[in-house]
Amino acid sequence: MRQCGYHIQEIDFTPMFETAQLLYNGPWLAERYHAVGEFIRQNQEKVFPVTKEIILKGRELSAQSYFDAEYKLKNYQKVFEEYTREFSFFIMPTAGTIYTIDEVDSDPLLLNSNLGYYTNFINLLDCAAIALPVAITDNNLPFGITAFAPAFHDENLLKLGESLYSKGLLCGDREEVYIDLTVYGAHRRNGSLNDQLIAIHAVYKETTYTFGDYRFFALEHLSPVRPGLIRDTDKGDKIEVELWKIPASELGGFISKIPPPLCFGKVMLENGT
Repeated sequence: MRQCGYHIQEIDFTPMFETAQLLYNGPWLAERYHAVGEFIRQNQEKVFPVTKEIILKGRELSAQSYFDAEYKLKNYQKVFEEYTREFSFFIMPTAGTIYTIDEVDSDPLLLNSNLGYYTNFINLLDCAAIALPVAITDNNLPFGITAFAPAFHDENLLKLGESLYSKGLLCGDREEVYIDLTVYGAHRRNGSLNDQLIAIHAVYKETTYTFGDYRFFALEHLSPVRPGLIRDTDKGDKIEVELWKIPASELGGFISKIPPPLCFGKVMLENGT
């Protein structure tokens, strides 16, 4: 960004990080408990456990804790206002790391808090923000930055994003065309060939079903055995499939990896697409 003419200066982010602590540990949970706490207490088995655990803590908070946090927040807001007199916008990583679903399931409170480590303060400081994609890392995970400024600076932040993109500082190609691809065998998530999709930056969309007139076969003469799918209006059924979107520019290379008699064709999904 310096090479593109921006003046960059590091600042002390301690007030922002302290503000972020108020989000998860402050008394504003009492407001959430006021809104839905009674419903949760009466329907505990129907509420997502993590949501229940967080919101039920709100009933333990005192009026004094609210005012303590409110005074702290006003102080942090004043510090931030001082920063805004000197700088046009601020930049932090959107997320410092990325976890697998299993990792988040093992400790959802801590890891979700970690994911917002650099941005959890934005709401409490009443900021506008825009998340910008910067790069795909060597292990095929996205990294991005979040630019933020005081409320009502949305247009300036959008112009910043356009400027960074035009200077080649952001990843992605606005002209890239994507094609929806249905997969139902080893290319599914956690399948043995799913890495072929990941390698071309394909994006998982959803798990769904075919229309109710398809049959599934095991092609045993292939090694390893591969599944085949054909349409059969007499004996067919719905087959579970995954829908991915892949860059059109990568389609040819991807097709070349598929051995005959497997091939690509049109598949009717249960929603008619």
